[in-house]
Amino acid sequence: MKAYHEHCRLCGAIGRSSQSSSQSSSQSSSQSSSQYSLLLKCIERISSLEREVAALKTKGVRRVNVLVWLDNNIKPKSSYIDHFRSHPVSDQWLDIGRDASTMFAEWCADSLSTSDPPLRTFSSMKHTLFRYDSGKWKQLTSNESVLLMRVLQRRFLQELQMWATQNPSLMQCDRSNARYFERLRRLTNRKTSEEVAVRNFCIALSKHIATKSPPGVILKSSTD
Repeated sequence: MKAYHEHCRLCGAIGRSSQSSSQSSSQSSSQSSSQYSLLLKCIERISSLEREVAALKTKGVRRVNVLVWLDNNIKPKSSYIDHFRSHPVSDQWLDIGRDASTMFAEWCADSLSTSDPPLRTFSSMKHTLFRYDSGKWKQLTSNESVLLMRVLQRRFLQELQMWATQNPSLMQCDRSNARYFERLRRLTNRKTSEEVAVRNFCIALSKHIATKSPPGVILKSSTD
């Protein structure tokens, strides 16, 4: 009889423990569900606030085609090719950069640091260049990029040849002679294809001259 009562006592204890564990598990599950629901509400609220902020930022802002804006607001004195053909190339530029693409990009950026430059780009345009020619702004094409690079190469080679002609005594010096051929090597580097060199030049130049869109205006390309 004593064993029977002990059995009943143990079974009762196990039952109460199981019931308590079940209640605790239920409470924990309910708490987790409540926390998850609160998290979802917070995420939705943050997303809503972000949309409201974005709407406020664009309120009253006009979307304008970049070529239309340039035609109406920027009036350079010369075409982009004439600008680069006439801008002086000093001797110091022959030692700028590690390659021709970098050298040309930095020289162009320096020459364009004037009011109303005939070559422009904007930080939102992903390395897209715009050039002024024949009284109109247009996007610089791949063929025009190649032409521009060749014009720059010719100008720098002419400057290098002029330096050698004006300094014949220096050309007799081993150090100066080595310097001359190092400059020549960089200007006529054949290890990099023209396509790659032009692309590197356009990317480097874009980084140097890119500006923000004017206040109150979102500039868009003709394809937007």
